[in-house]
This record gives sequence, C-alpha cells and structure tokens, in this order.
Amino acid sequence: MNFLKKSHSNVGQNDTTVKTSHKHDVNLQKNSTLYFQVGLILTLLAVYGMFEMQFQSKTYTPEPIALVQEPPLIYVNYIPEPVVEPVLEKKVQSKSKELLAVKLTLIDDNSGRNDNALEDVIVELPIDPTLTPGDIPDVVDLDDDVPVHFIAVEQVPIYPGCEGLDTNAERRACMSAKISKLINRKFDADLASDLGLSGRQNIYVQFKIDKIGNVVDIKAKAPHYRLQREAVRTVSNIPQMIPGKQRERNVEVIYMLPIRLQVQ
Repeated sequence: MNFLKKSHSNVGQNDTTVKTSHKHDVNLQKNSTLYFQVGLILTLLAVYGMFEMQFQSKTYTPEPIALVQEPPLIYVNYIPEPVVEPVLEKKVQSKSKELLAVKLTLIDDNSGRNDNALEDVIVELPIDPTLTPGDIPDVVDLDDDVPVHFIAVEQVPIYPGCEGLDTNAERRACMSAKISKLINRKFDADLASDLGLSGRQNIYVQFKIDKIGNVVDIKAKAPHYRLQREAVRTVSNIPQMIPGKQRERNVEVIYMLPIRLQVQ
C-alpha cells in the first residue's frame, strides 16, 4: 500500500518536472527570437550609419619622371692598331750660326803681336855716362827656366801625330792644324749666342808647354767671363807633347792662341 502511495507521489513529481521543463524551453525560444531581432536591428543600424558616414579619399598622383633615352649600344669588333714608336726629331735652333772659326796666328816678333794680347813689360833703365866699355860684364847665358816664345825656340814642341816631320815649319803647321781641329770640336760654339752676343767675338789665349810637354799656366781674355772659362777649359784638353828644346835642353815654350767667333 505504501508502495502505491510512493509510486503515485513520484508520478506527480514527474509531471511537475515535465511541465517546468516545457515552460523553460518556451522561454528559451522566446529569448532567442528576441536576441536575434535585437541583433539584426543593431546590425542594420550599423550598416546604415556606415553608409551615412562620409569618407575623405585622397588620391596620389606621382610626378612624371623624365626618361633619358640613351643611344643604342653598338658592338664593334675592336682590332688594336700596331704601336708605332714615335720618331724623336732633333730641335733645330732658330738662330743660324756659322761653324766656330778658329784662326791660329803665329807671332813672328813683338811688333806683330796683337795689342789686346798679353804683353811682356819692358822697363828702360837710365844710362850711366861714366861707364866705360871695360866696365860692361861679359854676356851670361840665359837661365834655362826662362820661357821661350814658340816662334823663337830652336826646336818647337812636337804635337802627337806630327812626329814624322823634320823641320820646325812643318811641325808648327801640323801643330796649328791639330789644335785648330781640337778647338772646333771641344769649344761650345753656342755659348756666345746664349749669352746674347752677336757678330765677331775675339778670345785671346796664352799657355805654356812645360819641360815635360804638358800644357800649363793657361790665361785667357774674352768679352765675357764665361767665354774666358770655356776657352781655358777647351785648351786644357790639349794632350802632352814632346817638349821644345833650346841648346839641346828642354825649355818652357809660350804659345799664343787667338780664337775668333762669328755669331749671326
């Protein structure tokens, strides 16, 4: 009996539970519909508001770029040309110059010497009237150390290459020709024009040929000191000779050498 009561009581409770569940489902369906409608309205309002909004659009226009059209490349088969060495041409001086003219003058005596040449100094002593011929001493031989002029020496110096000649005249001519050739070859003929000199220029040179045949004590006189130095330098190239002799003994010999330049 009690079991029936309990069963009836459980059936009643189950009915109540079923009713409550159906009611809850109905409320959920109503709420879902409501939520959907509210969401749809909000969505439509948002879309409408977006359409009503004004958006400012900016357009960017790029600046035109000037294109430089380069010429088309042309490909050529390059064949290198053979290298030709340049020919160096010698510079020709604008000034026309005559060859160095060297004239050798042999001095016969003091009267024939040039006034511009180096001269010996002659001192005249007063004559004592009380002297008698017996008071005059005998003539004494000259000292061998006194130089002798080239024209007056008994045996002239012999220049290299003139040894086969016998007479003094032949040896003098040979020596003059040899020295003239040396001067023309060694002397700087352009120096006078470089110094601004023109026309005829005279240079006077004097030197000694010592007892062993060397050229020493060279002196020169010229219009310009550089010509003077050049003359001394050139004459110093004269080679050693066979020395001159006086009374079969070697003596110093003085040689005068005029050099004449003609510059145009």
